Amino acid sequence: RTPPDVYNSCLGSLLTMMPSKQGMSRAAKKRAAKKQKKQREQQKDVITSQKEQKSASNVAQEIPEVASLKRKLQTEINPLDATKKKHAKVDDDSTGGQNGDVAVDISIDEPNNEVDEIVFEILSKLKPVQILLRNGLEADKTKITISSEEIDKSDLLHEISAKERARCLLQSLLGSSVTIKEFYEKFWEKEPLLVQQESDPDRLDGFLSLERIRKLTKSQCMAYGKDLNVTRYEQDHEGVKRRHTLDQTGKGDDDFVVADHKDLWSNYDNGCTIRLLCPHQHSEDVHALLSTLELEWGCMVGANAYLTPPGASQGFSPHYDDVCAFILQLEGKKHWKVYRPKKSERLPRVSSRDYTEDEMNDFELVLDVVLKKGDLLYMPRGWIHQACTLPSNEHSLHLTISAMQQWAWVDYLELLLPEALQAAASSETSTSLREGLPRNFLEYMGAVHDQPDDPEGLEDLSKSQEGKGSSDEIQSEKEQKRNLFLEEAKKRIMRVTKEAFSMVDAACDQVGKRFLSDRLPPAFFPAELNLTGENKAETGRVIFPNTMCRIVRPGISRLALEDGKAVLYHCVDNSLAFHETPLSPLEFEMDDAPAIEALLTTAEPHWIMVKDLIHDDIEDKVEIVKALYDEGILAILQVEKPDKMT
Repeated sequence: RTPPDVYNSCLGSLLTMMPSKQGMSRAAKKRAAKKQKKQREQQKDVITSQKEQKSASNVAQEIPEVASLKRKLQTEINPLDATKKKHAKVDDDSTGGQNGDVAVDISIDEPNNEVDEIVFEILSKLKPVQILLRNGLEADKTKITISSEEIDKSDLLHEISAKERARCLLQSLLGSSVTIKEFYEKFWEKEPLLVQQESDPDRLDGFLSLERIRKLTKSQCMAYGKDLNVTRYEQDHEGVKRRHTLDQTGKGDDDFVVADHKDLWSNYDNGCTIRLLCPHQHSEDVHALLSTLELEWGCMVGANAYLTPPGASQGFSPHYDDVCAFILQLEGKKHWKVYRPKKSERLPRVSSRDYTEDEMNDFELVLDVVLKKGDLLYMPRGWIHQACTLPSNEHSLHLTISAMQQWAWVDYLELLLPEALQAAASSETSTSLREGLPRNFLEYMGAVHDQPDDPEGLEDLSKSQEGKGSSDEIQSEKEQKRNLFLEEAKKRIMRVTKEAFSMVDAACDQVGKRFLSDRLPPAFFPAELNLTGENKAETGRVIFPNTMCRIVRPGISRLALEDGKAVLYHCVDNSLAFHETPLSPLEFEMDDAPAIEALLTTAEPHWIMVKDLIHDDIEDKVEIVKALYDEGILAILQVEKPDKMT
């Protein structure tokens, strides 16, 4: 396999990824071969000139429909001037006359840090479901006084970007006891964090409840092993406490048995824990929670819900997980014990086996606490834990949010290094990795010949294996051969390392494609949906040269070059069930790539006009935008009077 092709543009580098499935092909129009070649040579200079021009003279356009309230605060709550400002137009002379269509970014003025902090402080004090617009707060006109002026709280919620919403959501979950910065510096992948919120026990309401779970299991077909588990931690016939799973199984691996509602709740009444494996499939609130946190952490985020009956019931044995876990106590109370992992088991790649009570004596107990309604417990990967309800009549319901599964450097390098080895071995300029190993190298290589580190006696064993006994000359010759072998091995290892370093971005693209395949479909907010193809029937939007556009949410799509085509992957059509719907990429011509890349890298609050995309034909620019808009990954806005197609 040859090293990946590299496509350079000033907006970023696109590198070859894994083979794609057949996508939607789009033929290039009105472009002769000579013109294509000339344009590719010009694009880098054009974009570079454009970036310099933007930094010097670009004027932001104020858009009344999406004017930021943060900017309103920045100007001491004075009403926004609805007058539109013409964006700066780069003269042809500024680009050397090479291209008249220069991508000029249109954006709303960035707020200052002080205003960001004011808005963040206000919104992060809201409940998570309020930040997620899941409880009707968008229609609430609760007033907030800032700088002696009153502002609707709902307006602030609608004006923040998706990334800002994700950050506010995380701070809301963490409460007021620790800032996000402190959390990442002191606790993330390092230490557990306990957040107790006795003053606001209802702050986590709105996601799940015992009553909702009862109705769910009665109204929907819930299968053992697919949708839920039923477990109990109890003594076996040997007197040792172990986890017992009461799931009913079918004949085959994919033959799931639907849980009988009466049997399920009979087991619950007898002390069994019910674990919902995919609560986001049955709760839009949980889906919105996970989808928003994926934006904060940039990795797949999942969840399980655990419903445990009262009476000191416990569903699982002591164990550690291969995920970072956030325990949200939704109802009742639960007694948790958390143990420090052994050094060799910190940040593990796989979950542990179940431990016995006797084995727990070997671990240091660091937390012995009762989680109450509204509390949160964070545990990094590898921290052993167990939990049970109290000896009272109070049940427990908690939601476990999981992140960082198989998302470590070692997972990345496992992908990168084999590709680098294959690429180096297939090199057309060097045969060093394909050359044969030295003749009889096993006579001087191997642990038995590694004299400096040999235990006492191995040297004599080495000599005895030489038959007649080694003279100093023979031993010296072997040491020379050994040193030469080590030097040659080092050269080849460095060649593979150099190849790997050149493929760092390519491997990141492969990880990005895997993430798009694994992650949940985005739970868009109303402000996002109103600008996408989802609202097309109501708005009748048409794409014009002066239509403004941007990616509807950062990170939901990725562009790759595969087999001479520009292939666009996205997660908008993903299923709530893991891998139920395969990725369905869009396929474009190579010279469409700069325009697509500009669209994918323009995110709120910025906009870019269709006519300012890098391409030689306005019809092609419009068609590219239309394809992405129809797919649901592009937001558009028409502020000025539509331009005619020229």
